[in-house]
Amino acid sequence: MKNDQTSSRFRTFARRSQQSLDLLHARIHKNTWLQIFTAFTRCILAIGFIPASLPKILHKPFTSISAMDPVGAYFKALYETGYYYDFIGWCQLTASILLLLPRTAHVGGAIVFSYYFKHYRTDQFSWV
Repeated sequence: MKNDQTSSRFRTFARRSQQSLDLLHARIHKNTWLQIFTAFTRCILAIGFIPASLPKILHKPFTSISAMDPVGAYFKALYETGYYYDFIGWCQLTASILLLLPRTAHVGGAIVFSYYFKHYRTDQFSWV
């Protein structure tokens, strides 16, 4: 009996949450300024990723920072990995193209998020 009550409460909570989120989504979707801001953000991210991906795809060094600098050493080591360096370039280019297409922007955003999260975690521990 208690399990049925808990299940019923959860279904009620889930239904109310879904209705609230649907209303919030409808309000956001109708707001022209938020649509413009979203399109602008997607374009800026894509524009930033395209020039960064091309040297990696062409297997050229990304930067000319000396290897004596920690950042330069990181990019030199990344460049010397070979296929992983190319893979990162192709992922960046794919993410930028997906961000520009409205139907696939969420997939491109997930790729960009994972890229930034990886670099955040790498940078966080590199200067400890």
